[in-house]
Parts: sequence; structure tokens; C-alpha cells
Amino acid sequence: MKTLKTAIALAAILVAAAATQAQELKPVPSKVTEATVFLQGAEVTHTASVVVNFLVAYLCKKLAPLIWSQALEGNVFLDLPWTTFNVRWYHVFSMIAFVVANLSNYQLNRIWSFKSDRHQGWWRELLPFFLVGLLAQIIGMVVETLLMHPNSPIGLSDSFFDGSTGLRTKWYWAHLIMVCVTIPVSFVLNKFWTFKSIRSGGDADDDPAAHQIHPMEPLGDDGSEAA
Repeated sequence: MKTLKTAIALAAILVAAAATQAQELKPVPSKVTEATVFLQGAEVTHTASVVVNFLVAYLCKKLAPLIWSQALEGNVFLDLPWTTFNVRWYHVFSMIAFVVANLSNYQLNRIWSFKSDRHQGWWRELLPFFLVGLLAQIIGMVVETLLMHPNSPIGLSDSFFDGSTGLRTKWYWAHLIMVCVTIPVSFVLNKFWTFKSIRSGGDADDDPAAHQIHPMEPLGDDGSEAA
């Protein structure tokens, strides 16, 4: 129960931060301000992604053992043949959280950060976005595994993170660190690949001035502008 209250409190803080940032997003014509709005949109999507990812991971950890008693984060989910490595349940929980958070993050990025919903189809950009997120997730899971492994040079201390409380649960912190590592990687890759076409194309169609005829320029007999 204490763990649940801790998770809810953390989520409430992060959601409040995201809501505060969202209220500050006001479209204005200035290029400098547009850049500021872009950064604010990125902050909103990052915060929301952390909240969604962590909450889904938390729910997986709590609900999975109710369905299958062996589904504890440190237990082996799958033995990798011909190796000494295993896929553990926390890897499964991380992947489920990634899929849910990646879909929500994709939609938020289209609406706020890159505003591509007016230029490209939803499904057209989903695949490259998902592949970028998957690449970042693989990198993050390597970090998460190193943080969880007792013999890793960067492993979290078992004596301190002994699972006695929610705040001292080792996997919660390993997963949170992993998410904080993967989000910037995913954002940069999406900016320069997934949504690159939004910046290089479609601008002329969105510029009303490109389709206007200036009233001070007289028209010729054939309807064209006079020289």
C-alpha cells in the first residue's frame, strides 16, 4: 500500500509538471518564440512519457504475479539457449511499458513537438517512430540490465535497494534511470529522421501568403499579374 501511494504521488507530481508546461504553449508568429514553444512541447512529451512508462511498468510488476506467481521482476522468464544469459521478467515489463509509452509519446510529438499531424499520415510515421523507439529501448535495456546485475560495475547496491519499501525497490530505480536515458536518444533520432520530412516539405502549402494575390498589383486581360 505504501508503494502504491508513493507511485501515485510521483505520478501526480509529474502530471502536474506536464500540465503546467502545456498551459504555457501559446502559438505566436515569432521564430524565436516558435523555437521556445517547440522546446516546451518537448518537455511536455518527455514528462508524459516518463509518467506513462513508469506507471505501466509499475502495474505490470504488481499485477503479473496475481496471474502467474512466478512473474516476479528478478525471476527468469526465458532461458537463452547456448548462452549463460536469461530474459527476466523485468525485461518483459520494460517492453510492455515501452510499447504503451511509445504510442502515447508518438501522438504527443505529432501534436506538440513536431506538429506533423497536418502533413503526414498517422500510420506513415508510426513505423519509423516505433523503430527509433525500439533502438533506444534496446540501448536502455542494456543499461537497465547493468544496473540490475549484482556483478555489474554500475549495478545498484543490493544492501540499500533491498525492496523493503517502494523507494528502496531496486528495479524501480533501474527502470526510471533507463527511461531517462532512452527518451533523449529517441527524441533526437526522431527529430532528424522520423519527422524530417515535415521541415523539408509541405511548408509552402501551409503558407497562406504563397497563394494570395496582392491587391496593389493590377491583373492583365488574361487574369495574370501585370509586369
